[in-house]
Amino acid sequence: MLDLIEGAETVLSRIEDLDLGRTFGGVLLMSTLINAPEDARLALLRSVRRHLAPNGVALIERYDPEIGNDPTPTERHLGAVTIRVSEISRDADRIYQTIDYDGGTHGHWQIRIEGRHVVNDDEMLASLAEAGLRLLHWIDPQRRWLAAALL
Repeated sequence: MLDLIEGAETVLSRIEDLDLGRTFGGVLLMSTLINAPEDARLALLRSVRRHLAPNGVALIERYDPEIGNDPTPTERHLGAVTIRVSEISRDADRIYQTIDYDGGTHGHWQIRIEGRHVVNDDEMLASLAEAGLRLLHWIDPQRRWLAAALL
């Protein structure tokens, strides 16, 4: 994908190892990457901290803490893509589900999530603090998105 970008700086790096040598007023960590095991979660948050300006804000997405408690299949539309979630189950703090993305003529793909950790509020707050960040506020009622700042 980097080969297709024109007119912008490109960097090839794992997020955990990324160090651009500068900070930004906003850092976005989306797509539930934070639902990694504790060591990987801390590495991600430390990368966020490294790149966050003193008065900057980080926006971080995680799984809905209640994900998988209701095994009912769902379907939603995001632009031209239909997203279907099925085979949903939860075992303590682990989620299992199949997600189908149907883009019509643009393609179809499926992923299976097998035992991905669901970060609870206490873990999230502890991980933020350990990485040198603090919760500013939860952005949505489900507490999927949060805003954080430097300690």
